[in-house]
Parts: sequence; C-alpha cells; structure tokens
Amino acid sequence: MTAGTDIGSLVRDQAVKCIHQDFDSRYDMEHIRRVLGTENARLLQGVSQNDIDMLKQFFFNTIYPRMGERAERDKSFESMVAMLKHPSRLGRFIPSLPVLVLKYARVWPTAVNVGVNAMMAYLYSLRIEELVSREAVAILKEQGRAPDERFEMDIPLYEKAFVRVPLSHSRRMLSSAVKVMRAGKNPELVKTTRNILNDVRGNFARLDKQRRDAGQPPMYEDIIRALNFGETVLNQVQSVFGALGEEKLTRVIRITEINESHHINTLYGVS
Repeated sequence: MTAGTDIGSLVRDQAVKCIHQDFDSRYDMEHIRRVLGTENARLLQGVSQNDIDMLKQFFFNTIYPRMGERAERDKSFESMVAMLKHPSRLGRFIPSLPVLVLKYARVWPTAVNVGVNAMMAYLYSLRIEELVSREAVAILKEQGRAPDERFEMDIPLYEKAFVRVPLSHSRRMLSSAVKVMRAGKNPELVKTTRNILNDVRGNFARLDKQRRDAGQPPMYEDIIRALNFGETVLNQVQSVFGALGEEKLTRVIRITEINESHHINTLYGVS
C-alpha cells in the first residue's frame, strides 16, 4: 500500500467512526422522545431502550458495519445486485432456476426484493462513507490543511462533509432499510427468502466445486459471500424484529422513519 492509500483508509475509517458516533447519539431514548414530540409520543408505548438498542445493533451489523468487518463483502455487491434485479442473468448460471421460480412462485418477486433492498441499503451506506471521506479531504484542502497519520475527524468536519453528499443517497438508503425491516413483519416471507437464498447459493457452490474438480479456479466466491451476507441480514431480521412482535415492530419502523428523516432534514436544513 502507498502512503496515500494508507491516509485514504485512515480518513475512511474516521468517517465510519463519526457515522457510528452520530448514529449512536440519535438512538438514545431521550433524543428519540424529543424528536417524536407529543404528537407521536404514543409510538413509544411499551418500547424500551433495549428495544431501540436491538434496532441499532441491526443497523450496525447489516448497514453500518465497522471497517474490519466488511473487506471481503464490498467488492461482490454490485454484481450481485445487478443479478438480482435481472433474474434472467441467474438462468445462465443456474440451469434449475425455472424449477426454483416455480417452487417459490407465490413469494419469489417479494423475496428477491428483500434481498435487493438489503444490499442496496448497504451499498448506499458505502457510497455515503466514500463521499464523506472525499469531501472531508476537500474541506481540509480548502483550509490549507491535509490529513496525516495522526488525523482524527471531529463531528463539525464530518457534518460539513456530509451535507456535500447528495441528499438523495441518504433518503434512498433509509427507504431500502425500512423495506427490509418491514419484511420482519412476515416471518413466513423471511423463512422462504432464506430458503431461496440457500438454494441459489447451493447451486453456485456446486458450480465452483465442479470447477475445482476439473482443476479450474472457482468463479463465484464473491457472489457466495454476498449471499452469505444476505443470510446474515435475514437472521438479524428474524431475531431482532421477531422478538418485537408485529404491532410493536410497526411502531418501531415508524419511529425509525421519523428519527432518520428528522436527522437528514436537520443536517441539510430542509423542512
């Protein structure tokens, strides 16, 4: 790695830390009460800080993972999302795809959308981190400064950099994340989505095994990693949102929408 790459990684790591710090602060119960106000106070009935912490952990594990937890995941997502958006491409690799589609015909489109939205939320978070890092360096340059190996990003710099990122990125990330959360209200959908994922992953694993047996390198390890991430998200959805129950989950989702929209609008100064 070059010195420039090292500094770039440091700036990105600092941006992620600020995102986590920012996210952590706005999922404090007292902060949420203030944001909701009296008109939405009923949404918090029976919702504890522990429930909010479960939600926060879901975001940290699936959309805002720490830098060290994502290296193997990142490069596989663009191709996987493209494939999920165009299932016909899967047919080139999985001869049994028509059988899978028939097997899960009732929920196939909905289940695929769960996977697409989980990955899109993650990809938007990556794009935001990348742009925040780039804009932070640009702001320092405008001030006649440059990050070095001792660089630490503070919240004022982070917020100045964040508002240079297109507002649409944050809104799209929130929209995708909420769609995944809503899937948690349908345990059968979560279960079926996992079954589809496992069947597709099994096909790719068999193709790679055939290649290895023939003395050829595997081709689908990145896609399999992306599918493994999908399983992680589904496990989180099942454990976190299943524990809340449908009625409370509905309110927690609404709390999230209000809280995140307030945060975005406050940062960007929009109403």
